[in-house]
Amino acid sequence: MHAVSVGEVLAAVPLIEELKRQLPRTPIFVSVTTVAGRETADKRLIGWLPPSSTHRSISRGSYARTQTHSPSVVVILETEIWPNLFREANRLGCGLILVNGRISDRALPRYRRFAPLFGEVLTLCDRILVQSDEMKDRFAIAGAPAEIIETAGNLKYDFKAVELDPASPVNAFLQAQLSPFGLPPALADGTMAEEDSVIAAQRELPGWR
Repeated sequence: MHAVSVGEVLAAVPLIEELKRQLPRTPIFVSVTTVAGRETADKRLIGWLPPSSTHRSISRGSYARTQTHSPSVVVILETEIWPNLFREANRLGCGLILVNGRISDRALPRYRRFAPLFGEVLTLCDRILVQSDEMKDRFAIAGAPAEIIETAGNLKYDFKAVELDPASPVNAFLQAQLSPFGLPPALADGTMAEEDSVIAAQRELPGWR
């Protein structure tokens, strides 16, 4: 499973947990690209590859099955569309799937412009699972065959909500700080790209104005 940084690693966590539950004897390895992604993987995941080793791992495993890593399936997170990686996985007979796929508003014109190039690469995928119907349309615009694209939802929403212990210091702090003003607990999003999702979710809550 190839992620990039913190966001992709965190998105991979619920998928990995479910895969381990259904396939307990199947080893799962995760590669990352950034230092922040590596730190997150150290904290949240067990059994992953050093950064930038994905290509080497795939090749080594296929040429020598006695090596530690010999992947039968390569899973790509979100938008890590690397032509050489896709071609190598395909050449060596690995299954190839892109999950939690998305194409941003900013990137869409580039994908549209270079659709013949991206289409050649995306055709190598066995399946492309995207976050929404809108993303499904965007991957089709990018040149992916319609029959391999499927809307599967956003992995970042596949988590178990944690109930805060009423007796915890955190809860006591929030109540002390917010109750005098009649304010509900506050939400913090990490990036500008997440603001729309947070606002949309808040508007579904009772009493939202």
